[in-house]
Amino acid sequence: MSLGGLVLGAVDSYTLYLDGSGDPGFPPPWGKSRSKHYILAGVALTPLQDHSVHTQVFGLLEKHFGKDYFGTTELHYSDVIGGYGLFKGMPELERKEIADSVFTTLLGIKPVLFATVIEKGRLKTKYGRWAENPTSLAVRATADRFDKFIQRNGAIGGLHMDEEETRKDGNLRGIIHRARTSGIKLSVWKNDSKLSRFLNAIAFSPSQTSPGIQLADFVSHTCWMHFTYGKSDRFTQIAPLWDRTGGRVWEPSVVPR
Repeated sequence: MSLGGLVLGAVDSYTLYLDGSGDPGFPPPWGKSRSKHYILAGVALTPLQDHSVHTQVFGLLEKHFGKDYFGTTELHYSDVIGGYGLFKGMPELERKEIADSVFTTLLGIKPVLFATVIEKGRLKTKYGRWAENPTSLAVRATADRFDKFIQRNGAIGGLHMDEEETRKDGNLRGIIHRARTSGIKLSVWKNDSKLSRFLNAIAFSPSQTSPGIQLADFVSHTCWMHFTYGKSDRFTQIAPLWDRTGGRVWEPSVVPR
């Protein structure tokens, strides 16, 4: 049986877990943000990879904090490396062990990674008052490229995002729904896709209940450290996982071009 050209029962599926680093505000003279970049990163997982991520991330939390922390806290990369929040007072060696374990999980499971890097000052300089909110633009751009990925692989997919992002940009909930009828409308590339292989709109949940979002946080902060401070050890470590076709690597994508 087929539906819209897809053979039911023989279709791969991916969930793209998304999380951002840096704030979406514009820097001076347009705003007060001290961050040059807003980066939205995504970790694309099949259902089997997703199950493995749940097992390993929750296992890591149990090892270091006990079962009481399930669903109430999260592995947040800036907290881990900086010794903040839950990790305050934890020895540096133990925090490094946790970070190493997360990157070992990423490299072992081999998800496909995506990232949109918004250079906020350049965006505002180029488009002035027509510059889009960096969060919305990053979601649009990433969704469009993820759509190309699942089309190339004959798959279907969906987006899952930290609900915190909706507090930064209330328009996020409707982006995918509107794209089904009017297109994603990426003005930066004058591209238009109706995301025909997407399932539903963006799903939102608290990051502490989603190991996939927590992995996306590690990827986005890794990118942010690379592009903002030139600290690239972890960025180099995950380089083999970026989406690519043959010899061409599509990610990360820097906006504006």
